[in-house]
Amino acid sequence: MRRNVLIKAGLIVLFLTLAVLPAGPGHQANTVSELAQPYSFGIAAWEADYLLRFGPARSDRLRVALGQQVSQILIEQGLATSLGPFDFLFPPLRFELTELPYLLAVSPRDTIQLSQTVLLSPSLSDEQVVQLETEVEKLGLSAVIERVGGVALYPSMVPEGGTIESTMSRILSTSSTGTT
Repeated sequence: MRRNVLIKAGLIVLFLTLAVLPAGPGHQANTVSELAQPYSFGIAAWEADYLLRFGPARSDRLRVALGQQVSQILIEQGLATSLGPFDFLFPPLRFELTELPYLLAVSPRDTIQLSQTVLLSPSLSDEQVVQLETEVEKLGLSAVIERVGGVALYPSMVPEGGTIESTMSRILSTSSTGTT
């Protein structure tokens, strides 16, 4: 009985000692992937979120109207699937007007070569962008982070807030119908 009490007391002292000791140097990220990981954009998670909601984040008239117009144009251009007297797009045109992710582009310093890209969260702050670029450059690489112009997923991601012309162009260029 006394031995159990001593073991418990020893474990408590050990735990408290470990809890108050200063931590050693933390793990330092040494690859671009490790540096970008906290800011990464998950394509699968984004698409799963769309599918689990069974549709767009919000049903707004602009998105619906644009979708109908683009679908009609694609059908008129002969990109439809015919089933008897009916023409329809397959897969159906799907897009989200949303804030687009950033792209981290990495290159060796001594060569013009795109060696790695990582999609990053659309909610990065300007400070986080500068910090991540700086951390990647400390690895001896060149880095630039820019917002992408559109993402050809299903549904495709199209930037909100553009002109009607640029929005229509991006819907067409990111649609799954194969148009560019």
